Amino acid sequence: MRNTRILGIAPYEGICTLLRQSAGQMPGIELEAYTGNLDAGVEIARRLGDQFDCIISRGGTANLIRQVTAKPVVEIEFSACDVLQSINLANSCSKKWAIVGFEPITKNAKLLSTLLHYELTICTLERQEDAKGILRNLKAQGCQTVVCDAITDISAKHYGINSILIHSSSDSVMAAIEEAVHICAITARMGEQKQFFEGLLTAAGINTLVFNRNGECVFTSSAFPLPPELSDIIRQQASLDDAGRSQTIQKNIKGSIYMVEVRPIHFAQDKYFAFIVACQRGKTTKRAAGIQYYTAKEVNDAFLSDFYIGRNPILQKYEQLNSSGFPHPLMIFGAPGTGKAQCAAYLHVKGPYWNSTYIDCDFARMREKELGYLLGSINSPVWSNGHTFYFHHLDAMLEEQFSQLLSSLIESGLCRRNKVIFSWVRGKGEGIPRRARTIMDRLSCYTLQLPALRDRADEIPQLAVKYMNAWSADVPKQVLGFCPEALRLMEAYAWPGNLLQFKRVIFQAICQSDAPYISSETIRDVLEQEQGHLIPGADASLPLNGTMQEIKQEVARRVLVQCGNNQSKAAQRLGIGRTTLWRLLGWKK
Repeated sequence: MRNTRILGIAPYEGICTLLRQSAGQMPGIELEAYTGNLDAGVEIARRLGDQFDCIISRGGTANLIRQVTAKPVVEIEFSACDVLQSINLANSCSKKWAIVGFEPITKNAKLLSTLLHYELTICTLERQEDAKGILRNLKAQGCQTVVCDAITDISAKHYGINSILIHSSSDSVMAAIEEAVHICAITARMGEQKQFFEGLLTAAGINTLVFNRNGECVFTSSAFPLPPELSDIIRQQASLDDAGRSQTIQKNIKGSIYMVEVRPIHFAQDKYFAFIVACQRGKTTKRAAGIQYYTAKEVNDAFLSDFYIGRNPILQKYEQLNSSGFPHPLMIFGAPGTGKAQCAAYLHVKGPYWNSTYIDCDFARMREKELGYLLGSINSPVWSNGHTFYFHHLDAMLEEQFSQLLSSLIESGLCRRNKVIFSWVRGKGEGIPRRARTIMDRLSCYTLQLPALRDRADEIPQLAVKYMNAWSADVPKQVLGFCPEALRLMEAYAWPGNLLQFKRVIFQAICQSDAPYISSETIRDVLEQEQGHLIPGADASLPLNGTMQEIKQEVARRVLVQCGNNQSKAAQRLGIGRTTLWRLLGWKK
């Protein structure tokens, strides 16, 4: 009897790992697992489904796959233990939170609420579209965090709500495999599907693709082959709620610039969406490095999967201005590792052009030919409308190039027609670089200073939980949180590398920990290793522009780190008692 062939499609790599491990324990199974959420998962099922007897997936992805395949689709259920683990994480990082998801999630949440006498805010989704309205209401009620599935996780970023993704346990994955084997044993193998991919023409010209309101392609005119990356973007865009809004999407793929115009069409009392694709070849000899184009989903995946909003009042004020179409550009300042790129991406998704192209211009990586295209071509994106531009590493440009860029920005009126965001490396209290000052004066920029992590010590518990949840997708360990002493050690550390260093430390601690709660010994060991990873010249001097209390606190933090986070040694070196050391560090006894 031949083996049962199973295709696993999971929203993140951690489930793929569990699928492979569980299948390896059962004889007679050949399983291949791939990472793909929602439309990406559907595309994997379309491409590979005919090679397998059954498909295993999860949540909304499983529902979407059922619509495109005749193969049996088994869903990985959310167990009560899976939901309870996420509830514990939410309790440790937020005072006001809610559970949002489809019935498989919320029914277990309701059961736990009854059995454990929890008072939980539980919102059940009937349709994927319901998530936006529910999240909007929760935001208005002051909800800071949602425990949710992968579908709601994407929407939560748009409303500025932190999210904790529910992960599936090994028991849930094993149960799904057993059910798949059972279904395959009693279900006859389906006939091969008709091949639906058509060969694309190679002649140059314009491609037109028309989709109906259900996201189904009803007409294709192929003048040249579309790259897979562009096809994916078009399919994803066609499935969005406001796909029919007129807009232009630009994408640089292997040296060719693709411009996609989206136009709504009303015909016979129905609505269609036309995607008109033009290609301008040979703009660069190699794959573009300095100019990158991102769709809304790509922005979320590349920049915001582990972004923590925090409590920066200046950022919150700009959020309000930005959402109403504030016309002035923004200058973001921050020390290395403070998350300037993530902040720019976050303000993009919160702004009026959130569903248009996000154009990232990195002048440290930009080749001379790319810069010439950006500043001198009539097809340059600086002549487009309704996008977000992010300019960074402008200090890497030659003086003549910088002058040309500034003239181009002014003459093209880019800032009047688009959202423009600049960023510059500058720590708190440091002088404003000359070029940054020139841009601020000539373009009337709103400025935003991102704080160093040492100035956000009170947010470290929330940040630790956020990063731990993000790393759980890649490291399949049952880690529930941090011991109080471990959090105090991290709050006392100076973090010269800021968020980038902090994220790496959390990853290292998760990998080293063998207990459900990461101990102070584990954190102390990881932080001692960090002494060899300090950024040269970073934070070498004390922040003398601060208050006396702030200077004393910084001295106490640095001495504690130099003493290997041993409180007794640090207090002895400073000539004070441990209670005084705690008071200097802002700890509670």
